[in-house]
Amino acid sequence: MDNSPELTAVDLNAPYKKLLEYNDVVLAGTEHSDGSFEFVTWDCKNNSLDHGHYYEDYERAKEDFVKRSELLPENQIFSADERFELYRCVEDTLSAGFELSSDVENILADVKEKLKDSIPDFDERLTTLDKQDRQQEQKM
Repeated sequence: MDNSPELTAVDLNAPYKKLLEYNDVVLAGTEHSDGSFEFVTWDCKNNSLDHGHYYEDYERAKEDFVKRSELLPENQIFSADERFELYRCVEDTLSAGFELSSDVENILADVKEKLKDSIPDFDERLTTLDKQDRQQEQKM
């Protein structure tokens, strides 16, 4: 972010850096005095910023930017929640003992890794899911 240009707009009073701009949408970020970061996507028209979506998580800010700027059609974008559920389905398929060709197994293993790598808080989600599963088992 250090090398990014300052974001200038008519109605902006904070030191944001412009990270991306496409199709009248801008993604900007700023570092706070405590070392934390804030990221924002805005509609940007006529040097004016509107409808800011604020994030502490850069990954979520990037996802929002891709959706708002229409870099990809929204039906081609999966949220982190959706990707996690897809990961679980692939994991279940691979561990269920289905008769899969080695090509299909390799493809699914690659998909599983890509999904895992694409979820910023994957480990936390898996830990939460494991706790929920154990609690459910104890109730039975």
